[in-house]
Amino acid sequence: MAPQRLLKLTLAHYRNPDCSEEECHRFLTEEYIPKAVEIHQRHSLEIYSYHFTPSPLQNILRSACDRLQNGWTVDDHDLTVDFYFRDIAGLVTVSTDPEFIALQSIEGPFISKKGIVARLGWVETYIADEKPVNLIEGKSQYESYEEASAIQLGL
Repeated sequence: MAPQRLLKLTLAHYRNPDCSEEECHRFLTEEYIPKAVEIHQRHSLEIYSYHFTPSPLQNILRSACDRLQNGWTVDDHDLTVDFYFRDIAGLVTVSTDPEFIALQSIEGPFISKKGIVARLGWVETYIADEKPVNLIEGKSQYESYEEASAIQLGL
């Protein structure tokens, strides 16, 4: 049996410019995320995670890119949030939950609504717990692109 892919919605956010990096992190980890976790568990999200990118780390990466001349563009968003779902229906259910919509309304003083970048796709995992997974004799064990597209989109 082929391994199951997960859909991943990633939203890259800037913090409100009137809010410090520290205060934004405090708000998210102490106030927002605990409430969001309760909502997301109710809808059986597989994974819910944040990626914080404070300015000192962005600066380290910029310096490395300049030194290596690798042509990378360093994303300057302050944080990204990742939602992992089994299918599109799960994404729709969470995003239309009235309690989740209400929770998003308290973000304003901390999270900017400008410049949000969204990305939706599926995840294929090839290393887990430091070991190769989902490969046999160098061949991916996931379904073909066509099969995955039909399954993930509910076709």
